[in-house]
This record gives sequence, C-alpha cells and structure tokens, in this order.
Amino acid sequence: MTARWLPLYEQADRRSLRVGLARRGQRVPLSSAEAVSGASPCRSGWYAVAPRGFACVGDGATLGEDRAAAAASLLLPDARRSLPFRVGTATFGPRYRRAPTVGERADSEPDLARLPEGARAEAPLIDPSALSALRGAERRLLFSRGTYASERLAWAREIDVDERAFVVTAEGALVPKARVTPLEEPASFGVDLEGVGAPALPIAFVVTDEARRVELDDGRLVDREPLARRSVLEVEGAPLTVRGVRLLALRRGGWARLRDVSWVERPSSRPHGVADEARWVRASVGRGVLLAMRGLTPVRAFAMSPGAGGVGKDVKHGTPLGRFMVSWKHLTADMSGDEGGVAWSVDEVPWVAYYVDGYAVHGAYWHDGFGRPRSHGCLNLAPSDARWLFDWMDPQLPEGWYAVAAHPTKRPGTIIDVAP
Repeated sequence: MTARWLPLYEQADRRSLRVGLARRGQRVPLSSAEAVSGASPCRSGWYAVAPRGFACVGDGATLGEDRAAAAASLLLPDARRSLPFRVGTATFGPRYRRAPTVGERADSEPDLARLPEGARAEAPLIDPSALSALRGAERRLLFSRGTYASERLAWAREIDVDERAFVVTAEGALVPKARVTPLEEPASFGVDLEGVGAPALPIAFVVTDEARRVELDDGRLVDREPLARRSVLEVEGAPLTVRGVRLLALRRGGWARLRDVSWVERPSSRPHGVADEARWVRASVGRGVLLAMRGLTPVRAFAMSPGAGGVGKDVKHGTPLGRFMVSWKHLTADMSGDEGGVAWSVDEVPWVAYYVDGYAVHGAYWHDGFGRPRSHGCLNLAPSDARWLFDWMDPQLPEGWYAVAAHPTKRPGTIIDVAP
C-alpha cells in the first residue's frame, strides 16, 4: 500500500458499503489473483480480498513490492502485544520530517544543550534508508505542528542520528527521545468468571489504595486489614448503609466501603434481540464495571472507566445510555479534541470498538484509574483487557486488515448495553 488507508468495499464499487480498512504497509490477502470488472473506475483494477470485499489497486495499493510500503510496514503496530505501540508523554519540541543534521537540530531546538544526553535508541531500530524510502527525497525539515506538553505519543521504532536518539511515529515523524517520557502499560483489571476456581457474582473490584475491610465493634465501624487494589472480593447482596456509611457485605465477613470498590452483579435478563447463547456486553456507568456475557452466563468482568461527566450524551464528558451494536473495530485509532480552547490528542489508542457516534470501548494507556470516571465519554479498559474484549466481540478482524465494519443483518456486531 502507498496511501495511508486503503478502503475495502463490499462490491467492486466505491459507492458500496465499506467493510474494512487496511493501513499503509499492510499486506491484504487476495481471494483471487485475477482482476474483476467494477461498477466504478479503478486505475489498475479491482481485486477480491480475503475473506470478503474488494480493493482498488492503483491509487492506494500495489500488487508488487513497493519500497515505500515496505518501509511503512516497519512502523506498523505489533498486534501480538496488548499495547501494540510503545507510548510516552512528550514535552514541547519539533517533529522532524527527516533525520536532521547537527546544525539543523541546533537551529530548531534552542534548548538542545540542556536536554539529557543519556537517551539511546532501543531495538527494534529503523535504518535511515528505510525512512528515505518512506518519505522520498524529503527537503522540508519540520512538520508544521510540533509536540506539545503532555501530548501522548506512540511509536514502533527508534533511530540514532549523530549520537542522539529519536522515536519514529507511525507516520514516520522523528521526535527527540529526550523529549519523551515513556509510559508503563497499566496492568489488567479483569477476572475470568468461567474457569476453575472463578469467583461467583456478585463481586467487587478494589479500586483505591485506601480500602480496608470494615467490622462493627461495639457499635462502631472499625478498620481492619487492607484490601489490595485490583483484588477481587466476593460480596453478598446490594449495598447497605451502616452508621451512615455505604457498604458492601463480604462473604468472608465484614464489609468494604462502597467508595473503594466497583461492583458487578449477574444480569437478570438479556437485552432485547440478544439470542439465548449470543455474546453481549453490559457496561454500568455508575458502578464502573463492564461484564462480558454469553446469554445469561457471565464470562469475564472488568473494572472500567466511563465518562467523567456521568451519564448522558448531551452532558460534557458524559457516557450515553442505551442498547447499541458494535459498528466498527480498529486495531488502533488516533483520538483528539478541544478542552477549553486547548487542543489535545492521543496517538494510536488501542483495541477500539465503536458502538455509537464517536463513542467506543477501548484500551487506555495514559491512566490507571479504572473503576472510576476518567474518560471523555468512552468506556476505558486496561489495554490487555481491551484486547481480550476486542478479540471476543464481533465482527472479527480478518488477517491483514486494520479495521472491520459490522452490518446489522449480514455481519452483526456484538450488542453493548450501557446502563446507569
């Protein structure tokens, strides 16, 4: 592929539905080596791709080897990892379109002498010749927009230029590594509900570092041993109020404060239109949990971060309630917006499943506050949990594709029921 994105159509016709996308550098398997006639023009012919759909070869794709596409393949994410790209937080600085000389860096970065010198490029590296193939004979030095403070960057490769390290973004931009603070991947915050020894619902996830088991002693609530964050507690019944404090009863005795946990119980019914053994998802905004279901059988539960504004599509940073169907799944997607007149962006958000408008279930690598409201309205999971859910939900992402679309009747997506 030579263009950044290659649309995959249901028919050999640009007016037909898009069934998926491939990204620059990917190799999309063909169903046949022979071109087919299409209802709309295509410079080098329409080809059937596996397992379905058609691609136009010409403007955005080639049949043979292409140096630029081969170079772009080096910048693709590693889908075997729960966090497909390496990620970090940037400071103010330039984005280089090509490897700069020492003099060009000095001109572009007035504070260069004050940057730490310890940063070195880490494997897997990319060769400067590959960057040349990617961008051609690039004369311009800088992108029009540089990095800004707290910007979340993602990269697949690194490079050393004149003993200074750069990270290479998915678009082929070079950002000085000394201006990037790597982020650690948040750990899983989920639990299997089907395996041997799995807990039985209702359960609660401990989501704070201050949680303790509570007992009633001589009419007073007394704190006992700590409850470790991320631990799973088996609980009984609904929350209750004791001495003015909202609590959940623990099966092993005592209580946990409701403010310290996110809890989930077994749904009593399936959403409308969900068959007996069909897969579906229940997300609770107020409780900060997400539950993968098969019919009325719980499969897996996660601590989840909904919108910081609460519930409602018309509420700032709110999460809309309702019954939705997964419409598109993207291995990663860039997200951006405006907050009080200040633009923000997050590179390569992983394992994105859109279900209504721009709202999605996706992984979050920039915070570890799962179980509490943190998002701009989406449903945030730890990256490894988001990957599990992405693979589990329909539609399935075919080999060689970067994104796949659902269809209400032909290829329905998994139902996501978002409750208060």
